[in-house]
Amino acid sequence: MVGTVERDRLEMLAPVTELLAELPVHEGQTVAAGTVVARLDDTRLKEEIASLQHVRDAEKEKLNELEVGFRSEEIAQSRASYQAAMARVEIAAIEFQRAKALMPRAESQAVFDTAKTTLEAAEADKRRAAENLRLFETGARGEDIRAQRATYEAAGARMREAEVRHSQLSLIAPRACRVDVLPFRVGERVPANASMATLLDLERPYARVFVPERARTLVTPGREGTATADGVAREFTARVRTVSSEASFTPFYALTDRERGRLSFAAKMDLIEPEARELPVGLPVTVRFTTK
Repeated sequence: MVGTVERDRLEMLAPVTELLAELPVHEGQTVAAGTVVARLDDTRLKEEIASLQHVRDAEKEKLNELEVGFRSEEIAQSRASYQAAMARVEIAAIEFQRAKALMPRAESQAVFDTAKTTLEAAEADKRRAAENLRLFETGARGEDIRAQRATYEAAGARMREAEVRHSQLSLIAPRACRVDVLPFRVGERVPANASMATLLDLERPYARVFVPERARTLVTPGREGTATADGVAREFTARVRTVSSEASFTPFYALTDRERGRLSFAAKMDLIEPEARELPVGLPVTVRFTTK
């Protein structure tokens, strides 16, 4: 079976549409795992993270205030407001009784209506002051604290999500690779989901060969054979990684005159020895299996 030496290709896609700010590698360069291959501009996202952090901190302050309770000065001020409201009610009640006593006189109707309205307003202010004093003295309700805690946690989650998006602006090689293609240059605007870099995996070279239909039952995942590459004297161990479940027409270069027109199955066979990592992509290779 004949084919070519191949490597797994890693496509590094742009997560958002943004300017390419940094390109610290070049085509053909070998990079280690963890190397930054490209970096998109993060100015806008930094501003978003700073804004979300301010919102989270503000919600945290509100939560702390509800959990700790009000200060003694605030409670004293609320109590003073309640006492003042009580005094206004007492004065309004006296004025109302005086206006009521003058009711037989025709000109007293307007005075009576005004006194009644003033008393009702003073009583409403007293009720509001009493409710406010109760809140200051007893503290926030449990459901208010839980609701505020949920608001604070949601603000924190939004900030962490923005930080994750910020980290994705730096494209990092997941393992040792060779940089194959860099289609963009620094300063260009990269569309979202566009390929910013194509990397070739250096750890697991494999032979992509075509298995004739008559040999399909012999070539199964895990089985080992031998591989020879053009221009290389030694043999390599080839272990079957995968075999396509769908047959296709074999490419012309994989057939002899007698075999043209036959169906075959594309297969990937890992080249085991460390020396195989030096084989270039596209090098013709021949794989042989012995029948048992």
